[in-house]
Amino acid sequence: MRRPAYAFLTHSIGDFDRPLVGELELIVTNARPWFKAKSYGWGWGRALTWQGWVTYACYAGLLVGSAFVFPPHQDPVLFVVCMTIWSAVLVAICLLKGEKPKWRWGR
Repeated sequence: MRRPAYAFLTHSIGDFDRPLVGELELIVTNARPWFKAKSYGWGWGRALTWQGWVTYACYAGLLVGSAFVFPPHQDPVLFVVCMTIWSAVLVAICLLKGEKPKWRWGR
């Protein structure tokens, strides 16, 4: 009998015969990647799903918003720190939800 994809949510605290992590990994690995790996170089290119496009839109919005909160001409250090933090968050999301990055020389 096949269990539904959300079965990992139905475990009780005393149910130790089936691991939660294995089921969660199966669900995560079967998901479609949000970001396509670049054809040349290392990293990610365009988004493949609507979640990827929303992630890029939020990143752009955060960059623009940060420029208003920390104007680069008035407080350049805070502006750079803020940009670095948002970029690190974007890279972390791409690592978790995108195709595996590796150096590529074309396809």
